[in-house]
Amino acid sequence: MATTTSLNSDSAGSSKAHLAIEKPSSRFGLHPILLVLVTVLAAIARLHALTAKSFWLDEGFSVSFARLPWPRFLQLMASGEANMVLYYLLLRFWLMLGNSEGFIRGLSVLFSVATVPLIFFLGARLFGRKAGLLAAVLFAVNAYDIRYAQEARSYAMVVFFAVLATLILARNLQDPSAAHWNSYAIVCALLAYSHLYGILLVPAHAVSLLSWRRDEIPWRKYIRSLLTFGVMMVPNAIFLFAIYVLKIGAPPKLWFPPLPSDWLLILAVGFSGVYGRILVILDLLAVGIAALRAAQVPSSSEHTGRSWSYTLLFSWLVSPVLMVVTVSLVKPFFLPRFLIFCLPALLLLVAVGISQMRPAVLAWGLFTAISACSILGVLHYYQSDFDITRQDWRGVTSYVFDRAKPGDSIFFCEPAGESPFEYYTGRQKSASLKPVTLRSDTQKDGKSRNSSDLKSDDLVNVPGTNLRIAPPVGSRVWLVLMVLNGGVQEHEKGIAVAKWLSNGRQQVDERDFIPLRVMLYDRPANGLSITGDQASLSR
Repeated sequence: MATTTSLNSDSAGSSKAHLAIEKPSSRFGLHPILLVLVTVLAAIARLHALTAKSFWLDEGFSVSFARLPWPRFLQLMASGEANMVLYYLLLRFWLMLGNSEGFIRGLSVLFSVATVPLIFFLGARLFGRKAGLLAAVLFAVNAYDIRYAQEARSYAMVVFFAVLATLILARNLQDPSAAHWNSYAIVCALLAYSHLYGILLVPAHAVSLLSWRRDEIPWRKYIRSLLTFGVMMVPNAIFLFAIYVLKIGAPPKLWFPPLPSDWLLILAVGFSGVYGRILVILDLLAVGIAALRAAQVPSSSEHTGRSWSYTLLFSWLVSPVLMVVTVSLVKPFFLPRFLIFCLPALLLLVAVGISQMRPAVLAWGLFTAISACSILGVLHYYQSDFDITRQDWRGVTSYVFDRAKPGDSIFFCEPAGESPFEYYTGRQKSASLKPVTLRSDTQKDGKSRNSSDLKSDDLVNVPGTNLRIAPPVGSRVWLVLMVLNGGVQEHEKGIAVAKWLSNGRQQVDERDFIPLRVMLYDRPANGLSITGDQASLSR
């Protein structure tokens, strides 16, 4: 590649004390062409097999939420679903242009691909164009980002705004005459409204300023931008206060498992590119080289900018993780994908370490090895998911519709399953055969938690559960079970519902779509009663 010579020279810096960016030259070289090629590579990697996998539960919820009428949408947003609100708003308008699986996921692809040039420009500003280009390549072939670029959720958007906010901060500090501190506040707010965890980048940025000369920081403008950001966060603050302090509305359901003992390894394997410990070791080698170079930067004011560049990346990578892990020691709040906005910091550090490795042949060997392992991780992701057991709602819906008859009913033991099922129902040609959904209500202080329009007179208690269900009218009833946490309570609830439905019916069909199971109950033709003990769920 034309960047071979880049590994023979030091990452260029400015002669000015506060800059750590290459001097612009009349010959920009092949970098623009290479950046275009890398961006195209990123687009191909994210568009490939975009619809190979079914929507899972969270994606179905995204579409269902975005399709709600405005009054209901605003009501839910205010009563417990304020996270990712910016993504839901954009998705509402995106759905006006198309509603296929590929098109819906295309919104995330768009943000992910747009992040590639941003990473290049950030890397170029901090450590030179060569480091920026290497980081862009590593991002383009990173399986973790590709995974979430192919999901109808806000994670790709969070990464985009995290890189953009960091780029604006770097520009504001390194080029005060062209600073836009209001833009920094606005982008940070967009980041937080894309995902609540994104707000953790703001204190990470603040920590990085410890390595910048105090007298060179425009404190008034910076603090004013933080105040502006705080004002824009008032709606979020009101939401959190109302939900968790005043107990108004229902808090969002949190599915956080306890903090695993190997959380650091889980995060490292994921962020590195999901190829296992080999890739983690290679990335750590590159990051270690970057750390050694950071330690060698003189503490004089002439090198403030370069020292801060290292501090910024390490703070961006480490600070949010430590904050989440610390809280999780008391209350679980750790999910690797929620910290995906830290991924660019890792890849930039790896790129910096590679670009500063000597001799060049070793640098290129390390870059080739990391890239090869990353690509293998991507190929493995195309075959199977690495972080979830994906629910095949596409397969479930097709199976039910291929066998449905007029008058059928269907019940979802977990009401959330209705969202992806409804989406794929709209894709069915035989939509007239859609089974009537048996709505449910979870008892809690006598109040409904799921459907505001349910009438208690229309519901019956299911023995052994806290469910109240609209009883089926016809003889044929479909039951869809979904394993979310694999707990005993979840399993026992499924058994109880199956037993209730089999009272007077017999199970005539069953199909596993792990972790989903579909069963069909029907009244026997001779009218004999079938006892609930004949349900096969407990096997």
